[in-house]
Amino acid sequence: FSQLEASVAMKTSMESLVSSMSNDRMLGAASLIGKSVSIPDGPVTVTDTTVSQGTINVPTGADGIRVQVFNDQGQLVRTQIMGAQPVGDVTLEWDGITDAGAAAPNGIYRYVASVNRAGNITTPTVNTLATVRSVTSAGTVDGTLMLGVDGGKSISLANVKRVGY
Repeated sequence: FSQLEASVAMKTSMESLVSSMSNDRMLGAASLIGKSVSIPDGPVTVTDTTVSQGTINVPTGADGIRVQVFNDQGQLVRTQIMGAQPVGDVTLEWDGITDAGAAAPNGIYRYVASVNRAGNITTPTVNTLATVRSVTSAGTVDGTLMLGVDGGKSISLANVKRVGY
């Protein structure tokens, strides 16, 4: 019986440890609420005073970059052309003006970038800053922590590229 009792006690201790670690992870993630995080293909928020920036990584530099801005209905509202860019992260900035010359209404938009390098066109992932609104592990089989961010998007904590800047 003592081996069985020891096994049961060890199982109980391990379950307690796992639960404690899970709680610590949740508390750590909860500290992100209200903070900006950089996430892949995140929303671009336009308000009366600000427009979210985005970043892409160009590991070999770029001869040119085309940035397209789409509204929440998938309609293209602006196309911008950027010249040659060096190796590294490139900041994408939009002034909130549409191709028609009007101010874009407040709302959620999306950046799509196309990079031209020696005639080869690639579409890198655009990372944007979004404010964390909630944290949950509900609905995930493995306890993955999910962050609710601006625009109603949910993203795994593991996909966060940066916290604030």
